[in-house]
Amino acid sequence: MGVARRIVSSAIVATLVGLSVSACGGNAPAAPSPPQPPAPPSATRYSLSGRVLSGSGGTGIGSARVDVSAGVNVGKTATADAEGRYTINDLVAGEMTLLASAPGYTTQSSKVTIGANQTFDFNLPAAPPTADRATVSGVVSFGPSKVCLGASRVDVTAGPDSGRSANVDDTGRYALPNLRLGSVTLEASAPGHAAQTTTLTLTADQAADFTLAASPNLTIGRAIDAVTQNGVGSLKVDGDGVSGTSCDASGAFLVSAAAGSADPRLLIFTGPDLVERRTNVRLPGADLLVSLISGGFDLRAFDEMFRAPQLRRWTSAPPLLIEARSLQFTDVNMMDAVALDDVMPDAEAASLVSDLTWALPQLTGGSFSNFSNVSRQTAAQGARVNLLNDDVITVSRVVGLTAATGFWGYGRWRFQNDGRVVAGIVMLDRDFDRSGSGFVRSLRAHELGHALGYNHVTARTSVMNAQARTEPNDFDHDAARIAFQRPPGNRSPDVDPSSASINRVITATWSAPIR
Repeated sequence: MGVARRIVSSAIVATLVGLSVSACGGNAPAAPSPPQPPAPPSATRYSLSGRVLSGSGGTGIGSARVDVSAGVNVGKTATADAEGRYTINDLVAGEMTLLASAPGYTTQSSKVTIGANQTFDFNLPAAPPTADRATVSGVVSFGPSKVCLGASRVDVTAGPDSGRSANVDDTGRYALPNLRLGSVTLEASAPGHAAQTTTLTLTADQAADFTLAASPNLTIGRAIDAVTQNGVGSLKVDGDGVSGTSCDASGAFLVSAAAGSADPRLLIFTGPDLVERRTNVRLPGADLLVSLISGGFDLRAFDEMFRAPQLRRWTSAPPLLIEARSLQFTDVNMMDAVALDDVMPDAEAASLVSDLTWALPQLTGGSFSNFSNVSRQTAAQGARVNLLNDDVITVSRVVGLTAATGFWGYGRWRFQNDGRVVAGIVMLDRDFDRSGSGFVRSLRAHELGHALGYNHVTARTSVMNAQARTEPNDFDHDAARIAFQRPPGNRSPDVDPSSASINRVITATWSAPIR
């Protein structure tokens, strides 16, 4: 909505003046206290982290130990997780000797000088076999897509080396070197799959392959950043009767349920510097693509623009109807208007359509590259022209709008109670629209935003600022991209409609006019 007058804002500067106050009394001044030595600085502490890997560039060795065996911090120790990751905290600066060890691998020693938080990886070669040792190796396979293959593992569950384990690499291979001869039981496991167990009698190196059956209620998916479309890893995935596993930095994840259900289930995604996403999925079901909002994104401005309180938007590209005859303005709530003698020339109509078509993809995150169709009508002079038309965005020029209201334009939209927008109105003051002002295009984009279902933004610069002097900017592009990756009815901070809102009886309502 545009204003016809220039708005000047002023800032008030407050200056604080410090006052010096002295006190007088009848007693003699006390003797000065002797100077005190400065307190010694507290020692800075650091952390050391990294991975213990099997061979050069191999997989992580679960339960490997990293010990500080000499130098500063001697006695500090850490046990690696299932992916071979370790962290030793509270370290003082200086040189120290690290010792990495794991059953079946050759111990490695390295000197490290620490003076800041840093990382250090170990690559442990398999220990040379002895006459009474053997290696079990093989391939773990499951599913058609190999999603989360790297999260699978093989454990020794019985035998003299019970407790040993090996991670499966990205090709599905694993190796358990230097197992003592005799009976050994191995269990292969992977998220969303039934574990498989086998018992071997080791007399020499041996191969053991596993094929894991997927849960009947397993669905795979990928999580991406809503703006950059890059994969998002390190997620926690859980929900209503489901369990999930985030696999890697590509955003791959698995979700499964103990029992199937015809109803959608709540699924919750959380992670570092992310807005929690709550959505609903069917298990089993089609593969999932879930977009997540970065924690640094301006949710306040996004909510102002799209969610009041629920997200409202068109779900398909709208048609555009241009009324070529200028109409007589009476009030902002008018449902129809009288057609005047003035008709929009072809060149001006083409300019109007061009500007609206330019703005549409920017205001819809690229989801709509064009209107579904563009039509033009010319009402008879003196006829009453209906403005509230369903299933179309109706654009008209009106005479007397700015003189009556002080603004350049108004917009409205018609929305259903599930948040879907199904119609819109753009009213432009005829004289301003013909004025050649540098803000004609920004006003047209702004009023189109209202017809698409968007509200005013006050929290930051945006095409939806009430002054209508800003063309779509980076925030508007990113916000629209996020909005069109969410269903109508989405609520702050990022909650999709519950299953109760699906297949409801729908009614539609026109918004109030917004300048």
